[in-house]
Amino acid sequence: MEWANLAAMRSLILAVLLMSCFGFGQAQETPPDIDGYVTSVSSTSDFAVDGTHVVCDAKTHYRTGNGQSSATIPWANGPYLGQPLKVFGKKNHKSQTLNAKEIVLAYPRYTDREGVAVIDRVLSADAGQGKQIVVRADGYPILIDSKTNSYFTPPLTSLADIATNVWIEFKGEQQPDGVIVAAQAVFTKNTVAGNEGKLRSKTEYDPAKVDPQHAQGEVSKLLVGTKAKRIPPYKDAVNQARIERIGASLIPQYQRALPVTDPTKINFRFQLVDIAWKYAFAMPSGVVLVPIDIVDRMQNDAQLAAILADAMANSLEKRDYREQPAMHAIEATEWAADGTGFLVPGLDLMWLGGSIARSNIERHNQERSARVSLGLLQDAQYDLSQAPLAWWLLASGKPKDLTNVIIPEHARYLYEVLGTTWKTGHMATH
Repeated sequence: MEWANLAAMRSLILAVLLMSCFGFGQAQETPPDIDGYVTSVSSTSDFAVDGTHVVCDAKTHYRTGNGQSSATIPWANGPYLGQPLKVFGKKNHKSQTLNAKEIVLAYPRYTDREGVAVIDRVLSADAGQGKQIVVRADGYPILIDSKTNSYFTPPLTSLADIATNVWIEFKGEQQPDGVIVAAQAVFTKNTVAGNEGKLRSKTEYDPAKVDPQHAQGEVSKLLVGTKAKRIPPYKDAVNQARIERIGASLIPQYQRALPVTDPTKINFRFQLVDIAWKYAFAMPSGVVLVPIDIVDRMQNDAQLAAILADAMANSLEKRDYREQPAMHAIEATEWAADGTGFLVPGLDLMWLGGSIARSNIERHNQERSARVSLGLLQDAQYDLSQAPLAWWLLASGKPKDLTNVIIPEHARYLYEVLGTTWKTGHMATH
């Protein structure tokens, strides 16, 4: 009997310890039925969060993340696109509708940001006597002033030299209005180094002249991967003209203004192809391959522009060239893990680490291209709200109504950016 009591006591202690370790020892807040971003707005009491139709009534209660509560609607014209909301209520899964009992609004935050990107637009400038300048880079408005710890790589010497086609490495805090106040900034003139020049030359070709008779076979694709230079053009004069027109409208003004002899000028060309990709693929040379299936899935020019702008952003930000050192290091780690011939303790973790690193690089690239693409769309006067919808439409294998498709991360991230950097529909300039 004593043994049984002792065993029961040990079990109880173990259970308490486990509950404490996993946080069950503390009172847990009931998880919301939806925790996401506003994806459409019909009225102050009728909108969607992550694609779910939310309906509010006189009984709906509202509160902010800091605990302040209100029984009245907290917005005058409805929540804004991309606003983060937690919604509690009764959900009708069949109609994808939720009758909201309570809505929690996120409290405005100050967020640390850092990155390296090319300045594609000067939003405002008062650089006289080193006062301040607001540039757009990495998809953010960035304020540099006398308080910023700035470093200028020769031949750049001061804020007066800062313009488009200059690289900025920045670190700062993003304000609730979307502007990043830079604490540190390094400015470097855009150039094309030897290895980058080789990469551009390697990917330079005329995609319209690829001979269909030399198209890559399926066995070759499985063994060595898809070779872009062996993808033949898809013959559709109407849609080919369409992607060329939309693509040309997205080329940033600073790139248009560069002389043909400037090595940093990218000669963008757009070619329709018939290949099962869920994105358009841009090469360092400026060739952009656009699958016909994507063109057919888009509902309007703004959505197609969003897909093209995302691809172009990768070329403008030199994605392939910039990620080479990191990818080579990851490949070396994976080669070491695969080539030993026997198990070495830790190498399996190295391989896992390499896979995670590769995934992190890819996610970082996708988020950067998403942010930059919105600036290209804004400059070309396309509707920014169509950008996340474009990627949402591509999330399913076959065309479906979006109410039946779970919002993909790329679209979700675009809504997040619209709700922070583009909260008013325009980029803040202070």
